[in-house]
Amino acid sequence: MPKIASVLTGRFAVVAAVASAMLLGPAMIAGSVPLHAEGKADFQFGPKAFSTLGPESGSFSGSYLAGRLAGSQGDAPAAAEFYRSALAADPNNLALLDRAFTLSVVAGDVEAAADLAARVAEQDESHLLARLTLAAEAVKRDRLDTAADLAEKPGQGPLAELTIRILQAWIQYGQGQVDEALATIEGLQGPDWYKVFKPHHRGLIAELAGRDDLADAAFAEAYASDPGALRVVQAQVRRLMLAGRSDEARAIADEFVERVPNHPLTIELRRLLESGEVPEPLVTSVAGGLAELLYGLGSALGSDSAEEYAASYVQLALYLEPGNALARFTLADFYERLKDYNAAAAAYEGVGEKSPLYDTAQVHRALVLNAAEKPEEAQQVLEAVVARNPEALDAVVALGNIQRAREMFDEARETYTRAIDETEARGEENWTLYYFRGIANERTKRWDEAETDLKRALELQPGHPLVLNYLGYSWIDQGINLQEGLEMITEAVEARPNDGYIVDSLGWAYYRLGEYDEAVEHLERAVELMPQEAVINDHLGDAYWRIGRRLEAKFQWSHALDLDMSDEPGLEEKIRKKLVEGLTDEEESPAAVARDTE
Repeated sequence: MPKIASVLTGRFAVVAAVASAMLLGPAMIAGSVPLHAEGKADFQFGPKAFSTLGPESGSFSGSYLAGRLAGSQGDAPAAAEFYRSALAADPNNLALLDRAFTLSVVAGDVEAAADLAARVAEQDESHLLARLTLAAEAVKRDRLDTAADLAEKPGQGPLAELTIRILQAWIQYGQGQVDEALATIEGLQGPDWYKVFKPHHRGLIAELAGRDDLADAAFAEAYASDPGALRVVQAQVRRLMLAGRSDEARAIADEFVERVPNHPLTIELRRLLESGEVPEPLVTSVAGGLAELLYGLGSALGSDSAEEYAASYVQLALYLEPGNALARFTLADFYERLKDYNAAAAAYEGVGEKSPLYDTAQVHRALVLNAAEKPEEAQQVLEAVVARNPEALDAVVALGNIQRAREMFDEARETYTRAIDETEARGEENWTLYYFRGIANERTKRWDEAETDLKRALELQPGHPLVLNYLGYSWIDQGINLQEGLEMITEAVEARPNDGYIVDSLGWAYYRLGEYDEAVEHLERAVELMPQEAVINDHLGDAYWRIGRRLEAKFQWSHALDLDMSDEPGLEEKIRKKLVEGLTDEEESPAAVARDTE
């Protein structure tokens, strides 16, 4: 039976593009993050379930246990608060101190974390996160001498050494020691992934200091090391435009667009190139330079499953530079992994209206609001985006997908039509829009229009299994184009042999054609692939009944009743009736009907 696909939601792949914005790959720094044992034990990024406290919540043990619970469920703000409460009752407990501090950073409460960081640093001068937090606070308050003292000691390990030395270089620049800053970065020795960070930050400092020749060379070196990194591309394009080398800048931008098509920042880069307007500098201050470093490292660390440490880096970057849109996308992605959709929505909401990423952030915000069971608010957000920018196709598609997922098929049909009209006005066509509108048309009993849309989707994307499955099954279900429909579903199964829904479609197609032995074979396979799907178990029960395996049929129907049927209204009532009466309706199959009318 066709299942409405949840794929291709129209959500802009900014998170994927964020990965391309990183200055190094996650494997390059694997194993270099000094996570504390306590952190690994009691803070796991996973489904958030923390809600209420027990009666002992005011005591040391109550606060500690509540902190453990909140941390294990990924609720960093609550965990940090409870650990701080427990620490107040036991101020000499170093393990509590470390957890209260770290989780305060993860939660974005950097002011509270800074107070704890000083105590952590007193116990362990090499504690990297404590040093970074204190340095970030000092830079934020323009206390560069304090920050310089924190950057004096070397880091332990390649990640710490890179972070501390580039921090030191930015502080030296802020103190007017440009030559020393450039020399500090140049003197860094380490793994191959240093080869991108070193010239990138050397170029940023040289550009701010007016050392144009050095900036040109540094950015060219960074680009040669990693031409797929967004920030590196942005810097190199800017330098080429400043030098009047627009053709070279355009060639680099075109190459990047091929790597990451339709990214809002590449679109903005193209717009600037066409207008001749030189892009703004990536960094304009010491705080911005440190934020650039922390964001780049944080996004890479997050991709390497070190989410707690990664979130700390990103939160410090946002503390220094609240308007950093890419950092907000990265933070929101962390929250989505936690399934904390409200926090993710808040992170997306923090992207400013002047950012090229604003509309995309609003689309993401709407999608996570929908995931948080706030569909009305999600639709309002998307409608506001479209009202402001009628060409915001992603917002239109996202709106249609939300409506379709919530079975608002009339509304979804209108929304997809708007998206199709917009793409056709641009001289483009998107097969997914026709596919989704075809589903909406079929569900609203507009079969002729649905068939036209599904055929058009196949013309644009020949052989796609989702379209083959939906169109082929719809034909068989109506008793038309029987052989062609069966061939379509068979082709879909060959393309996706382990897709339980499509295998179920093939089995149910044979059932509807009256070929019950064939139906059983494929439906048994579908149940193996998706044993928890109620409707597939129900289908197998029907097929067993038709071939005389009545006890097995009742077993399958009974089993289906134990499964989730929330997406199949009316199914439970039908199954209970079959358990009492069996399949008393011996209606003819579509194949028999077709033969009788020939």
